[in-house]
Amino acid sequence: MNHNRTLTLLSLISIVLMAFHLTGDFVLGLDKGAASPVAAIILIVWLIGTLVLGGTRWGYVIMLLGGLLGAGMPFIHMRGRGITDAIGASTLGIFFIWGLFVVGATGSVSAILSLQELWRMRTSKARF
Repeated sequence: MNHNRTLTLLSLISIVLMAFHLTGDFVLGLDKGAASPVAAIILIVWLIGTLVLGGTRWGYVIMLLGGLLGAGMPFIHMRGRGITDAIGASTLGIFFIWGLFVVGATGSVSAILSLQELWRMRTSKARF
């Protein structure tokens, strides 16, 4: 499997897990719905960058930003209130926390692969 297909697959996995994670935020009461329009726009742009613009410079930049967002998600949740009692007492708690770690991992790898592809595009243009 080449890096471009791996990046696309990891980016799609991150998008799906991020959507589940955001849903968990709403269900567990961590977000009262104020961020839902912004979250929807972010997910739409991330999908467009992955599926429509994949293989282009803009696609890689969007996947890089999405990957960084995913990579930062565990750190964002561990700051401030951290993992609340509502999450620990919920039956969704283990999936929510597992999702945090997996989004962080897939986001990190997506960001690294995006940077690698952007670097590859930069160096291949410089040769011609």
